[in-house]
Amino acid sequence: MAGSYDKKSFWKTLQEKASDMGIRLVYKALLLYYVMIDCDTPVQAKLVIAGALAYLVCPVDLIPDFLPAGYTDDMSAIFAAYKTADAYVTQKVKARASKKIAVLFKVRGVDEIFATNKESEN
Repeated sequence: MAGSYDKKSFWKTLQEKASDMGIRLVYKALLLYYVMIDCDTPVQAKLVIAGALAYLVCPVDLIPDFLPAGYTDDMSAIFAAYKTADAYVTQKVKARASKKIAVLFKVRGVDEIFATNKESEN
């Protein structure tokens, strides 16, 4: 099925489009992914997460990704799913997501990025 979610398309999309999506969207997507594969996460939450991740990797969007605000709809889906799943985000999930952010964005992890963003806001 075109646009369906699978592990391979998720990782391919993140690797190819991470810089376009931005670190906050990618980080939330990674958190959701790691929550989804956790055996302690309830099925209902996993289904919501799978739907949001499928939308993220789907090439057909409400707002095409190549437009200036193209990831707004993807961000909405991911952040809405995160509201459902935030109770299942553990320190282990955060550590795994941060480690992957370090690889995708060539930084030490999300702490480095978010600290830099806070400094620039002051």
